[in-house]
Amino acid sequence: MTPRVRRSVMWGLVGAVAALIAAVVRPDDRGLVLDAFLLFLGGLALLQLVHLTGTALPSPGRSRFERALQAPRRGRPRPEALAGLERRVLLATETAFEVHYRLRPFLREIAAYRLSARRGIDLDADPDAAREALGAEAWELVRPDRAAPADRLGPGIRLDDLRTAVHSLERI
Repeated sequence: MTPRVRRSVMWGLVGAVAALIAAVVRPDDRGLVLDAFLLFLGGLALLQLVHLTGTALPSPGRSRFERALQAPRRGRPRPEALAGLERRVLLATETAFEVHYRLRPFLREIAAYRLSARRGIDLDADPDAAREALGAEAWELVRPDRAAPADRLGPGIRLDDLRTAVHSLERI
């Protein structure tokens, strides 16, 4: 006999004792006591059937609803610097202000470092050599005398132009 069946038999005996006491105390309500006892035994049997049904069927695992509620698992978290750069690029495609005041300083820093470290060229002191090393697209973005946009809400940089400028920086 399994522990679950043993526990149900014990509860059945406890119910029988309680029904017997109730029948002795209230002899006029023996029909009601019998009905309550049979209802109690039916509940115990129903619990056993539910348990047997649950163990007989294969476990389906988590439902689609439970899986949908779980947050999607991600691999390693993205570095904050990369997420910030992605935001700068996205915003730079929207307005000229973002290109000039947010993306341009970042690209200037990269260009100045690469020119200095790899070719010995100072971006601000030797603009002719820097222009030649960078190419027209990248030079237009990082040149020291680039004027601020007249219309700050004007169109930003096209992704193709930015891609060309970045490739120019990578070639250095």
